[in-house]
Order: sequence, then C-alpha cells, then structure tokens
Amino acid sequence: MNIKDLAIVNTIRTIEWVEVFVETFLRLESRLPNLTVQQFVKDALNRTYDLPSRKFYLNEIEIMIVPVPILRLSPSGEFETILTFSVPTHTFQFPLASLDWFGNDTLPRDFPVCGINGEKCLSQEIKELLRILVPVMCFVLTIAVAIVIFVIRRRTLNEDLAYLLLQKDQLSLNEDPSHSHGSDVDAFLSQHNGLMGLTGKYGERNVFAKTLQLERTRNRLPQGKESALLQEALLMSRTRHANLVNFYGIILGTTTCQVIYERPVNGNILALTSRSSVFADVELRLALVVNIVAGLHFIHKSQLSYHGNFCSEVCLVNDRFTVLIAQAGVRQLEDLCAGTSVHSNKDFRSDYQAADVLGFGKVLAGLLASDASAAVRPDRVEKLNNVTISSPHHMRDRCLNLDPQWRPTSHDLSMWTKDRKLFGRNIVDLLLDRLQTFANELEADVNAKTADLLEERRKLDELLLEMLPSLIITKLRNNEPIDAELFDSATVLFSDIPVFPRIVEQCGPLDVLQFLAQMHSAFDKVVRSFDVYKVETINDSYVVVSGLPVRNGEGHAAEICRLALKLRLSGNGVQVPGWGGCSPALRLGLNSGPVAAGVVGSRMPRYCLFGDTMNTASRMESHGQANKIHVSPSSRHLAELHGQSQSPKDFEFISRGRIAIKGKGLIETFWLQSTTAHV
Repeated sequence: MNIKDLAIVNTIRTIEWVEVFVETFLRLESRLPNLTVQQFVKDALNRTYDLPSRKFYLNEIEIMIVPVPILRLSPSGEFETILTFSVPTHTFQFPLASLDWFGNDTLPRDFPVCGINGEKCLSQEIKELLRILVPVMCFVLTIAVAIVIFVIRRRTLNEDLAYLLLQKDQLSLNEDPSHSHGSDVDAFLSQHNGLMGLTGKYGERNVFAKTLQLERTRNRLPQGKESALLQEALLMSRTRHANLVNFYGIILGTTTCQVIYERPVNGNILALTSRSSVFADVELRLALVVNIVAGLHFIHKSQLSYHGNFCSEVCLVNDRFTVLIAQAGVRQLEDLCAGTSVHSNKDFRSDYQAADVLGFGKVLAGLLASDASAAVRPDRVEKLNNVTISSPHHMRDRCLNLDPQWRPTSHDLSMWTKDRKLFGRNIVDLLLDRLQTFANELEADVNAKTADLLEERRKLDELLLEMLPSLIITKLRNNEPIDAELFDSATVLFSDIPVFPRIVEQCGPLDVLQFLAQMHSAFDKVVRSFDVYKVETINDSYVVVSGLPVRNGEGHAAEICRLALKLRLSGNGVQVPGWGGCSPALRLGLNSGPVAAGVVGSRMPRYCLFGDTMNTASRMESHGQANKIHVSPSSRHLAELHGQSQSPKDFEFISRGRIAIKGKGLIETFWLQSTTAHV
C-alpha cells in the first residue's frame, strides 16, 4: 500500500471515528451533563456499529474488529458471501436463504467418518467375512437355546411327575364309615365311596382317595402306559381354577391307581342345602349355581374338554361357601387304567359335554325342588332390563332335555348367569345381606325391649322412691355401702286423727281402709310440693321430715310449718264414710333437732329415723289438740329465724304456755297459725 492509498484509508477511519462519536453522543444526549469523558468513552466501547462504510465491532481496547466473510464462486461466475464469522462472539451467520454446499444442505464434518486414511472403518474383506459368520452364529445360538429350553422343560416335567407320584405310607384312609369322626359330612360322604372314593388324610390334608383298577399288573403294563398315566395326572394338576378342587397326585400300586384330591369340609351341595336352614332361601341356593357354571365352563374350555362324571356328589362346598367341582379328569384317567381308548374327536367330546350339562340340570332341579316357586317365578322367560332371559325353571328344563342337541352349552350357561341380576353377587355377599337384615330386625327388637325395660325401670324407681330416698337407691344400685348418718338439724312432723278409735269402732274394715287411703293419698299430693321426705304411715299416723336425707340448711323448720298448714287444710277435705259428710280434725306436732337416719332390713328395707328429736315430735303430737299444730320451742326458733327474711310472713306462733312433756319436764310450747284466713 503506497502513501496515497494510506492517506485515503486514514481519512475513512477518521470519518468512522467521527460517526462513532456522533452515534454515541446522540444515544447519551440526555445523560451528558452527568457523564465524565471516561464514562462516555467506556459506553462507546464493546458495541457493534453498522456504518455506511462497513460494519465492525469496537472492543474494549478501541480496536475495530470487522466480521470475516467467507466467499465462494456462485454458479453465475461471481463471488458471493456464503457465511460470516463474528470474531467477538465466535458465531456464524448465513446471509443466504438456503445453504447449498456443493450439493449438500449441511456443512462437512471436521473429520471424515472413517478417518482421513480410512483407519476407523472395517475393510471390505472383514465385511464379507462378517456377512457369512453372523447367520451361522445366529443359527447355532438358536439351536443352543432350543436345546436348553428342552432340557429345562424335561427336567421340570420330570420333577412335576415325581411330585405327582405320591407315597402310600403317608395316606391314611377311613375304610369303615364308623371312623368318620362322627360328623354329618363324613357320614354322608361314606355313603358315596363308590363315586367319590374313600375319605382320609394325606399328611395333614383331608382328601378323597378314588381307587381305579389297572387293566394289568403294573409290571406287565404296555410300554408307555405308566408314562401316559403320569402325563394325564400332570394335565389334571395343571388344570387349576377357583371352582375346582385341588388335585394332589396318584399312588400307583401293583394293580390299582389311587387318585388323591382335596376334600372340602362342607360336603356336596345338595347335602349342605338340605341340612342347613341358612340355605332355605332359594336365592342363596341359586347363588351357588354361579360357582358350578364357572367351574364346568372352565373344564369344557380346558384340555380336559369334559368332566364325564358330573353330578351333585362332585359339587363340593368349602368353608367359604364356594362350590368346588371334584374329579375333573378322573374319567379320562379311569379310561386309561381300564385300557379303553380315550376318544378325542369332536363328536365324542360334544356327547360328554352334553352329558355334563344333563348332570348340571339334575343339580339345578335339586336346588329348585324346595320352595322354589315361592322365590322364583316358574315362567319360561323373565324380563331384566328389557332383555328376555330364561328363568331358572326354564333353564332346568332345557338342561334336562332328552335330545342332547337342544341342551345349552357351558358357554350358554355362563352367559345366562352373567345376564341374570339374581346372580350379581356371590354367596358371601348374600349371606352378609341376610345377616344385616337380621341384625336390623334384632336391633329394632332390642330397642323395643329396651324401651319396655326403661319404662318398667321408671315404674320401679317410682315404687322405690315411695320406700327409700333417691340418694339411697343410687347407692344400692352402685353396690355402695349404706352407713347410718347423723344429721345435726332436721324438723320432724307427726300427725294423727284423735277420733280414729271411734271411726274404727263404728265403721267396717273396708270403709276404714278406704278412708285411710283417701286421707294419705291427699297428704301425698301435698307432700310432693315441699322439700320434705315422707318417712312412714302407720294406721292414722303420718310422719314427715325435712332437712334429710338431703340437707337444706336452716330452712327445714319453716318448710315443715308451711306443710303442716297445708296438711291440716287437706285433711279437712276428707269425709268419714257413714258419718254424714263429717271430716276428722287432724292433730299435728313438730320438733327440730339432731336426727340419726339409716336403712333397716334387707327384705323390704325401710329408711328409719331415730333420736330424741323423734320422741319429742311424737310428744308434741300426742299432747296437742284436734285441728291444731303443736310446735316445740326449737322448731319455733328456727322457723322465726328463717322467717325474718320472708315478707310478708305466712304463719305465726301463739304461746300455749308451759306444759309437762314426758322426759322433758315443763317447757313452753306454741300453736302454729296461718296469717292467711283460708288456711
């Protein structure tokens, strides 16, 4: 570059710096008063400027870095920019709309896949060798896997066959029905040993042992016959279902083959439903049919294809009230033992399956034999959700049809049980519903009996309250000891009828009893309104106390005074029979003081009061006058003391003077009078 060209370049750069300054000045115009020169320069750095001359990046040391363009020759023969590399950000920019790199739409790799010299890829010779070896190795591996699977299956088969070949010394049979432990189930099963075999135990498990006769002795059986027996036993053991009994294995003897299988505890279905009142409801019986149909349908779909001996005796019920079908596969095993050919063609299987359905029809007929018409309508069809479905009676008739081709298949039976809402739940749910209904009825009965009991208890409480205080009754019910108690202060009232001897003399016994009943009933009505306790009645005598058994402070004397006024008024309303409407005049006496109280007696116990207060109260009554209330000084003192707070006073005391009282000498007593004119 000569001096002239350098001068042009310097001029352009000077103009670029001026443009940078102007752009920065305009951008920072609002902040210029607060900026220093250093801040102005710093803000102009580290930015990209797109000027008319060129586009560049001004870094932190004031160097203008121009993006590096990569050019290529276009198809038109001119150079064009294919990409631009930004030095500050180390990024590529593609100015073209689409990338066309010599026929590729992507950039080439940094290094070829196989390396620069092809050292990373296999040679052509090795590829040809692998193309031959891979199929050979796959074939060898497949053969090896097949051999391993065959060996494992053979070993597993041998183990299963050895497991199914049981030991006779572990089997104990009940040869005699008397060995059946006395249970109804075992007694019933002992009657069917011909079909079900003998009952017994294999180890700790209850089993049936069905004995089959071999066509020859074991050592003279045709070649492969023993293996065929074991294969059939293996098929029986692998045929498992929730409604089939467990098959345990076989015991090969010299001339016999014993089939050992599970023995459920509840016996066969008809025996259970006939002896158990729980299954008197036909709906519960029909719920068991679901289990039978499920087991029979599974047998017909399995490799066994048919049962061959299906009847009610092979439908056994376990402790969960689930029906389990026994002897599945025993008929096939029996044919093998007898040497008869086991037919496997389709027609033969269909005949046996039709025979199984016939046996099911007999079982269903047995379940519907008792009270079926009361629970299930004997119509030929029923409507459930607008769908026509055969009734149990109609299905029974179809299964018992003499022509096998008109009998339903096990699949038809399975669909029938699914379509009927009657069989929507299992036997346990139905039993729980019955128990819930019974519990509800029992609860209602218990509630009614409880209400009756509470009513009788209320009457008993009322009767007891006539004899004993409620506090004493509560202690008796709680088995708490009832000790005699001393009350510091209480007021006792005695009353009698002075003319009662004349009444007894002039009136009959029944009239006297009627008169006393009316008198005391009238007194009882009055007593209920006061804080007092009725102690006892003896003939014409009536005794009441206040202040015990529940203490009421110092108000007992005033309470008894008010009660005495009411009793005198109430007694005047009772007429003596045969005396022309005359009413007897009461004589009442009151006294206050300490009293001892307690329950006396264990039969007809009474709450009795003792003490000098009782004696003095009796003297007040006996020394009184007819139609008057005789009060001791202690009662008058307590009544007036309590009555000072009462305004106005409803009673008053009038001194009688000093009189002689037995055991007390001369004491001043008082007459109680009401301040109300009508009392």
